[in-house]
Amino acid sequence: MKRVVAAVLCALVALTIALYLLVVRPLLRPSDVTAVAESALVTEDLLLLGSINVKQAAFLEKWLLGAPQVTAVRGEPALPVADRTLFDHLRAAGVDARHDLDHVLYALYPTSAEAARHAVILVGRFNPAAINTYLTRELKATPRTGAGPTSFEVARTDPATCQPGATWVVTATAEWIVLADPSSHPALLAR
Repeated sequence: MKRVVAAVLCALVALTIALYLLVVRPLLRPSDVTAVAESALVTEDLLLLGSINVKQAAFLEKWLLGAPQVTAVRGEPALPVADRTLFDHLRAAGVDARHDLDHVLYALYPTSAEAARHAVILVGRFNPAAINTYLTRELKATPRTGAGPTSFEVARTDPATCQPGATWVVTATAEWIVLADPSSHPALLAR
């Protein structure tokens, strides 16, 4: 009887390990695009590099807490553009963060001016046409000319002073979205 219980336990452990190695681990592994994005952000003057594996976080949320409760109700008025968070902007552009977003990378660089230099790269599956339409229609972004995918300059208003605030340059492709300050953006796209 003890041998049967030991054999069943060994079989369960082997099955669990095989399930992890063959199913779970490949599903949660970062894509090759994530490695390219990370290497593009890393420079000699990098102060901070942050990373969130959104695919893994969504998997753990669903596995541990169950399906998330949807808080947005159809017909509910959208927040004003100035009050939207990054997730609100993504949702308004047709991106579902839990399904379309795989990885988020953030970089902070030193600067001699008052405003810090930031860069954010979102890796996942996106519709660049819908995102570009959202940028021009809702955020009144202006296109920037250059080689490669179309970039848009978005001027934000500081909610505390109602004066022009930070300016971001946004470039969207089917695999990634780059948000960076105007001085960092060209070098970031080149890398």
